Amino acid sequence: MEARAQVDAVLADILSGMTIKQGTRSEPAADRASAGASGGAGLQPGCPSQGRTADLLGNWDTAKGAPLGAPLAAAAPTRSGATPPVPPFDGGGSGASCSSSSSSSSSSSSSNNSTSTSTSGEWEQRALARSGFTNTFPNAASVAAAAAANAAALDELAGLDLAFVRRREALYNRLISECPTSLGKQTSIRERTEKGLRCSSLVYGEIAFEPFGLTFEKIKVLYGGLGGGGGGVFYDIGSGTGKPAFAALLLHPFARVAGVEVLEGLHARSEALRRRWEGGTAEERTAEQTEGLRDELADELCAATRAAAVRFVCGDATDLEGSLDWSDGDVVFANSTCFSDTLLRAVAGCAERLRAGAFFITFTKRLPSACFDVLEHHVYRMSWGAATVFIHRRNGRPADPGRYGGSVAVPAAEPAALPTAAAAAAAVASAAEGVD
Repeated sequence: MEARAQVDAVLADILSGMTIKQGTRSEPAADRASAGASGGAGLQPGCPSQGRTADLLGNWDTAKGAPLGAPLAAAAPTRSGATPPVPPFDGGGSGASCSSSSSSSSSSSSSNNSTSTSTSGEWEQRALARSGFTNTFPNAASVAAAAAANAAALDELAGLDLAFVRRREALYNRLISECPTSLGKQTSIRERTEKGLRCSSLVYGEIAFEPFGLTFEKIKVLYGGLGGGGGGVFYDIGSGTGKPAFAALLLHPFARVAGVEVLEGLHARSEALRRRWEGGTAEERTAEQTEGLRDELADELCAATRAAAVRFVCGDATDLEGSLDWSDGDVVFANSTCFSDTLLRAVAGCAERLRAGAFFITFTKRLPSACFDVLEHHVYRMSWGAATVFIHRRNGRPADPGRYGGSVAVPAAEPAALPTAAAAAAAVASAAEGVD
């Protein structure tokens, strides 16, 4: 166990020196009313970082055994430098699945784990692989690399209001308290089993609020999106139980948020969440719930957030005329980790109808379209494990009129294909469905 002790000691030394700065971005006065003089639940300037922040940054994340080593954090954008560029889409395939740095880091960890001597024991080897160290015992170079990665990650967060994100996470957790991740998984699996839908594109997964919130902070602070006030429209492609739509609304006072989901059971869950937020009609209200959560939180939410229109549609997200037309979106999100190449190309074709300057967030896979620039890609932990978050922005290139072809039918099964990094991520997400 000597190796374990050394790893724990080194990580403790590094993490104890991590600090994070509280952001100073302004927010509506009503939204800050509940924060009080303490500034909310976020970390205060100069305070040691907590283990939760280390997990968020992805430097030594051991969840689900995902090898999120220092090289992944080193690929993060910083205030003084840009993310290693993602090559422009060249029209082939379905786009990159993860950043090259992510792939090389994962393969390096796996290789080191398989070639190391067995004297340290299986536990130590797994711990070393997960921590990102490249040798059996951490040396000065690996420790320095990890420290540099942390410095880059902390620099990235310097202008973002993490305290605001965490206050909103507390409200979000109250909203979704009756709809845990396991309920969404069970609902999805039951319907797919009953209907014989073995399509990987329908595998269920959920966002983690903090990285989702940081992504919105980056869009607003680093990339000038959504303006200084409220308004705008958010869409969730494959909205599941509706959680990302409400997360987006808590993070920015959109005028309208909407989602489209093809599975009827998940759509019903999203409608239940909407009723919990709004309170429902007089007929829908019960003795236990006489008003919606937005009314209960009137002192903590601005008027624009409480007045926002929330809508969920059950249908095909790629059928803009027959289902939901999301071409007027300012921010669009797709949890695309398990999307097939066919579905992702169809979504990208629809997305080309967005206005120049609109943002599109995807997980694991970038949009296969030359009409979008990748602003950054960063690995975060989600409900199923690690996922690369891509932030795209619509550029000025004209849309290809042949890209959008209407609805894409969901096949009962998909043809076999050579394994790729994206396929591996989809397999991990699929396997994680049975784990709470």
